[in-house]
Amino acid sequence: MRRRLLTTLLIVVTAGLLSSGLGTFLMARSNAGSQAEQLATERAQALADALTERTPRTLEDALDTPIFPLDLDMSRSFGVRQIGVLYMQFESSREVSSKVILQLPEGVEIDDIDPVRLFETGSVGGRRGDIAFGAAISRFGRDRKVGGEAQHVVFVVSVETSTDLGPAAGWFLLASAGTLLLAIGASTWLSRSLSRPVSDAAAAARGIAGGDLGVRLPEPDDERDDELADLARAINEMATGLERSRGLERRFLLSISHDLRTPLTSIAGYAEALTDGTADDSAAAGRIIGTEAERLNRLVRDLLDLARLDAHSFELDLVPLDLVESTRQAIEALSPTAGDVDLVADLPGVPVRSNADADRWAQIVGNLVDNGLRHAYTSLVVSLQEEEGRAVLRVVDDGQGIFEADLPHIFERLYVSRSQPSGSESGSGLGLAIVRELVDAMNGEVHAESTPGTGATLVVSLPLA
Repeated sequence: MRRRLLTTLLIVVTAGLLSSGLGTFLMARSNAGSQAEQLATERAQALADALTERTPRTLEDALDTPIFPLDLDMSRSFGVRQIGVLYMQFESSREVSSKVILQLPEGVEIDDIDPVRLFETGSVGGRRGDIAFGAAISRFGRDRKVGGEAQHVVFVVSVETSTDLGPAAGWFLLASAGTLLLAIGASTWLSRSLSRPVSDAAAAARGIAGGDLGVRLPEPDDERDDELADLARAINEMATGLERSRGLERRFLLSISHDLRTPLTSIAGYAEALTDGTADDSAAAGRIIGTEAERLNRLVRDLLDLARLDAHSFELDLVPLDLVESTRQAIEALSPTAGDVDLVADLPGVPVRSNADADRWAQIVGNLVDNGLRHAYTSLVVSLQEEEGRAVLRVVDDGQGIFEADLPHIFERLYVSRSQPSGSESGSGLGLAIVRELVDAMNGEVHAESTPGTGATLVVSLPLA
């Protein structure tokens, strides 16, 4: 990338210098041609004025006049390249005939001279390649007519067009060389400043792909909003997210392992006691085995539900459902598991209807209550009411509450609070993730409210039917 940037910038600068140099040369050449044409016209007029008294009056006189041919010294004295003479006859500003008295300057033809403009203005100029020429009528013959025709002696001179820029060319070459050196330095600096962050980003991405999730790029200043700064921030955010996801995955596996091992240990222990005949109360041992088996079954069911939610392979039977009655039934089913916690149902006496799936709503209430019972100290209150066109369910516990940093994440799958849960609070962390997925599927909203030390409130709201 660095080499391509350097090469591209040098090509652009070189092309700019070449185009500006060519433009300067063409402009100088055009100006030089115009100046040479004007000079030739002025010199032709000066020559015509200087030789007025010696200008012949007729073509015959012109052929015998002693001023012709003009010699090289005459050309040098007037500062021109060559001098030629024409004898022209006009009728009503239209050329009738022309006769070359003295050979025209090299490269100039009679047809190059505009006779109409020459008759009207007395002088005319033009260019042929690198030669500029001027033609002028002698002052003596300008107003002279013979037989109704105007007869004029025309002096034609030529000068060379100089495109030599002189010292300017040297200064231009020097400035071009300095510009190229400056461009090389600027290109090198720019290519390094652009390629280094990209190279660092590529190295960081390879490190992350290789499993080193602790890789971070230098954090750009807050004032920077260019693409390279955005790239660095995006890679750092990606690495942070992946590192957090890995941590959550590890904690989830540890939690699942604990949740699986605990009931399996109880089941294996009591089964062995029943087999050996050492169990004091066979019926109690059987009940414990059944309870632990149900615990395992619930864990497996949660994992399957979460997998179905991920795959969007579950179906909802949305009907106008009385959430009051469905909530009451879910709470009554969980009452035997409340233990020492006072489970209170604060439900209205009139139906509150929303388009919901009865089984899935019971699952939502069950997961919220199960989570609340694990964290509550003495009481858990479940309330339902209508608020601003929505059915709002609140599950309020008097436990230790939720840290502010955890509030946005407790409904995320695999998330475990930053606090260390006690033994009674063990759980896979899947229940609340399932709640969020089901509520979203019913076009509802879910969030948590808490102040550490004063308990937590989990809120679910659905649109009223």
